[in-house]
Amino acid sequence: MSQDTVITKAVFEEILDKKLAEKLKPIDQMMSIMDNLKKSVKFLGDKFDSTIRKVEEIEVKCDANVKENKCLKMEVLRLSNIIRQHDEEINNFQQYSRRHCVEIAGLPVEPDEDTNALTIKVGSLMGVHIDEKIFQSATDCRIKLKMKPTAQG
Repeated sequence: MSQDTVITKAVFEEILDKKLAEKLKPIDQMMSIMDNLKKSVKFLGDKFDSTIRKVEEIEVKCDANVKENKCLKMEVLRLSNIIRQHDEEINNFQQYSRRHCVEIAGLPVEPDEDTNALTIKVGSLMGVHIDEKIFQSATDCRIKLKMKPTAQG
């Protein structure tokens, strides 16, 4: 064997190591890329899990808000009905007060005249039955205004 062709074990291993290192270099780069990808996937997974938890919390709050809105709508409807009923009662009361109240004013008065009897008489002339028990008051204006009787009386 010639000297040129003789390769020692150390040289052979060195040549193999260089060749192997050249072949392993892309694999090492791929491993580094894979590690980065694993980190990215883990980060995205954690973010996804966090997002899922937040969505679930929001859904729970939304369900609670829907229930509360239903209760509030029912309460608004109930209060609207009460208001409608009160409006009707107020209207009825106003109609009653306009229908059954008669005010008589501006009649000439005589001294010592019975204003209650005068009120009943004027009511009958108007076609309104006035019961002495239910009318509020018949007063002589001279008493309220402290007027003196007219010269006739």
